[in-house]
Amino acid sequence: MQDQLTLQGAPGTPAEAGPYGDSDQECHPGDWAAYLASPTAGFRMAAAAQVAGARSALGLTLWEFARRLQPDIGWLPGPGEIAAWECGNTVPPGDVVLFAQACLAGAR
Repeated sequence: MQDQLTLQGAPGTPAEAGPYGDSDQECHPGDWAAYLASPTAGFRMAAAAQVAGARSALGLTLWEFARRLQPDIGWLPGPGEIAAWECGNTVPPGDVVLFAQACLAGAR
C-alpha cells in the first residue's frame, strides 16, 4: 500500500480525500517525510510547523483549534483540514498562517 499522505495534494496527483478526511486524527512527522525532498517543501513545511506549533502552544485538540480559528478567519475548518495543514499535505491559507504566527508570538 502506498503512503496516501505523500500522494495527497502532491503536484500532479488527484485531490481525493486522504486518510484524515473529516476525522480528528493527528499526523506525525514521518507521514510527510517524502515532502521534504520536494522543491516547495521548505515553505510548505514551515507553514505546517507554524500551524502545528500554534495548536500545541494553545494546548488544543484539532476540533478545539478549529473552533478557535473560526472567529478570526470567518469559517470553520474541519479537523481533517487542520491535520492536512499540520502534516504538509496541503498548504494552509494565509489567514491561518497569520493566526498561527500571532499565537506563537503570544498575541492570541
